[in-house]
Amino acid sequence: MLKFIALVVMLIDHIGAKLLPQFFFLRIIGRLSFPIFAYMVATGAKRTRDLDIYISRMLIFAFISQIPFVYSSPSVSMADMSLLELSFKSFLPGVTFFASPAIIGHPGLNIGFTFCFALMAIKFINQAKEYKNDRKNVALSYLGVVAMILVAFFLRTDYMMYGVAMVLVFYNFSIEEKSIYPKLIYILPLLINVSTMIVQSASLLTVPIIKRFKDVAPNMLPRWVYYGFYPAHLLILGIIMRQF
Repeated sequence: MLKFIALVVMLIDHIGAKLLPQFFFLRIIGRLSFPIFAYMVATGAKRTRDLDIYISRMLIFAFISQIPFVYSSPSVSMADMSLLELSFKSFLPGVTFFASPAIIGHPGLNIGFTFCFALMAIKFINQAKEYKNDRKNVALSYLGVVAMILVAFFLRTDYMMYGVAMVLVFYNFSIEEKSIYPKLIYILPLLINVSTMIVQSASLLTVPIIKRFKDVAPNMLPRWVYYGFYPAHLLILGIIMRQF
């Protein structure tokens, strides 16, 4: 059920961002989607039998989603750009050495990459727990966690440092804890932009939704439907946006 709620709210958010930007309340509603996805990724990391396979699957999802993610961005102009050029430059935000000139208004890397770095950070956290009596390796493991957060920032993944941090909060702390609210507030400054922080604070309303529906039986749809919805709906919204 949580997956279905997250997909619906994400669709509302992206319709507001790409087709109806004048209706800002759609973006406010959309703030509820990311925390649900972050919670599901953290939960998946706890339940998976093989974290490396989970990371690999997320990486494939991220690569498949990148071209639709860039194509559907309102800040990107497709004037004088072929689909082949878009396909190449989509993976190179701000890079002009290999593909000159770079895409103006490139939105960065999609949320799949953010989740990849979050999962790799979780892998470092798990290593730190294994090395609990070895201070040197524990320190190196936590440096790896910090590195993943910084990589998300420098590669400009969607939600950047904040996105990785939210997954880590849900991985390390129970959604049932009262302290989950202040922990989610503490990571808001990672968004850097004050106005973005204010708008994103609406995401705190997601906590009771997660608590209410986390144990409700999921929809019995194939996994690929949930993974495929993200790039598919971005592509469709991008086509509609560029037609009108």
